[in-house]
Amino acid sequence: MTTFYNTQHPVIENNKLVLISNGGSRSIIGIRAARKQLADLESKSNLRASSIETRDTLRNAVALWDAQK
Repeated sequence: MTTFYNTQHPVIENNKLVLISNGGSRSIIGIRAARKQLADLESKSNLRASSIETRDTLRNAVALWDAQK
């Protein structure tokens, strides 16, 4: 089992999709970029653990965005 200490969670601020790390840094990603990165990761097989974590974060971000509409 791999433990990641720098985790991210998505929020929507000022109608923009933002990933906030547990350290407090903000990364404005936008929904188009999130969907593109998610599609790229889902098209690959044999992902590393960190890529799986990123994929899951992006899935949560897209779900959050779709739930607000």
